[in-house]
Amino acid sequence: KNEKPFPKVDIIDIFKNRVQEYLEYRFEGKIINHLEYRGGKWSEEYKWKILPQVHNEFFKTRITKDNIIEKIEILRKNNPQSGSFVSWTNIDDLKKFAENDRAKVADLFTQLFDEKNNIADRINYFIEAGKKFKKDIKLGTPLFGYILAIFNPGKYPLFKGSTWQYIKKIVGGDALNIGKKYERFTEYCIKIGEYLIKNNLLRDISVNNVLVTKDLKALNGQDFFYILERNVPVESPVSSRVKNQEDKNNPNHTNMAKQPKNLILYGPPGTGKTYLTINKALEIINDDGNYCQGKSREELVKQFNVLKQNGQIEFITFHQSYSYEEFIEGIRPVLEGELNTQCATEVKYRIKDGIFKRICRNALNNPKVNHVLIIDEINRGNISKIFGELITLIEDDKRKGRENELSATLPYSGEIFSVPINLYLLGTMNTADRSIALIDIALRRRFVFEEIMPNYDLLNNNIGDLNLRKLLIKLNKKIEILIDRDHQIGHSYFMNLNTEADLHSTWYNKVIPLLQEYFYNDWEKLTKLLGKYNQQDNTGFIEYKKDGEYQDLLGDEYADYDIDQLPAEFHKYNPGELISALAKYYG
Repeated sequence: KNEKPFPKVDIIDIFKNRVQEYLEYRFEGKIINHLEYRGGKWSEEYKWKILPQVHNEFFKTRITKDNIIEKIEILRKNNPQSGSFVSWTNIDDLKKFAENDRAKVADLFTQLFDEKNNIADRINYFIEAGKKFKKDIKLGTPLFGYILAIFNPGKYPLFKGSTWQYIKKIVGGDALNIGKKYERFTEYCIKIGEYLIKNNLLRDISVNNVLVTKDLKALNGQDFFYILERNVPVESPVSSRVKNQEDKNNPNHTNMAKQPKNLILYGPPGTGKTYLTINKALEIINDDGNYCQGKSREELVKQFNVLKQNGQIEFITFHQSYSYEEFIEGIRPVLEGELNTQCATEVKYRIKDGIFKRICRNALNNPKVNHVLIIDEINRGNISKIFGELITLIEDDKRKGRENELSATLPYSGEIFSVPINLYLLGTMNTADRSIALIDIALRRRFVFEEIMPNYDLLNNNIGDLNLRKLLIKLNKKIEILIDRDHQIGHSYFMNLNTEADLHSTWYNKVIPLLQEYFYNDWEKLTKLLGKYNQQDNTGFIEYKKDGEYQDLLGDEYADYDIDQLPAEFHKYNPGELISALAKYYG
């Protein structure tokens, strides 16, 4: 009610002297330097491709209360991870609103797309309905820009707050509500888009293998303002390299240029190797070694899963039976026809791509975007059998575009195959696994190995009188003496333990079975590690059988046996007793 009129301006008159600058960036290749310097996100380059695809998926069926959650999930999965169209909290709040009242939200979507009313009224009506569900609901302008651009990218632009602030700084004007803000932004984008088309300044081009169509007025107008907002001077290749070096020297930015193409995280079980692959993958994808700092685990996992769905990250676990045909390509039977009493199903054989070939293809088709293949338990597989002749191709200097580029002809399809430079292989290896000695020399030579050991600083809590950090340190020191450092116990076994019951469950269901595997029922060493059970003061864990049953079974030979050679078992304390026993034995 207190808003002042936004100034009526001739947006063409204000910006037409910047048109040539925009065209140089967009159509003469300078956009590449611009995006490299500013950390441009793939969503800006690929909006022309994404939005029509999402439109087809979203409007495949009409919107109803029965499928509204499914429709919102389409918005979620297609919201780019890097350079998102809209904040994830907006989509989360929208989904919660729909889960509370499916029919209402389905109707709101229908009204949002009803062009009999103006844009501002449609958006503001949607927001007011959302506030009745939750007063502080987050439904921002970028959300409606995303939804409406999916509806019609020629008529409705994507919205970025920074771009709007850039325009407002130039044309002046007071704040507007969300609906009117998007309405005015749309007006400006369409006018610019029409001007570019009318003067035949746009042409269909391919940016990173994506066709940029000249007839999408609103989207081209948004692109115009987005590029100019960055306001990067036209740079020669030399000045571009200088600026990139300045970025690398910035203490707040860690460029991933030195990140090895093939990396294996190795260490004892429970040290968080698989856990860390999520962080590593996101840092590689975003080309920023500090990307995960300050972000919650929930947020990182959500981003990781979206990238998996998009095919930018793949995850596989190797095992002894895993083969070349599953990893690269192989011939697989396909059933055709119908089974009935008179005719059996016809079996045909077709070549099926494996996970490695698929992600290599994705990386080749998207050369400006990093891709990551995570191989869990990489040492459990037969590396020579799985990679075959392609093991050489994963080396950095043998990849496509490198000075020593190599390719190979695949045996089944006959395709010429090479490994792209924007694909990273990230493996994990459990050093306590007995197959560690069988690591293929080819694997050792082609991967960088990063050791991940127990991080005791992550354990800072007590349960009763027991300090978990000190417990694990002393336990691992004994294990290192009795076996080696590769068989230590990782910190993750003792994380998130808050009660006696939590520790009791972890100790007897996870730690003890792991120790049994380590020591192969060597009760003498287990006794040195955990102590012999003493009933008088309730300490120690290894309880030897000394009853008359064994004397009766062995007879005169009983005296020939050392007591430590007789059958033993782990004494089972109750939760309260366990805390006391561990505290006494390990100080």
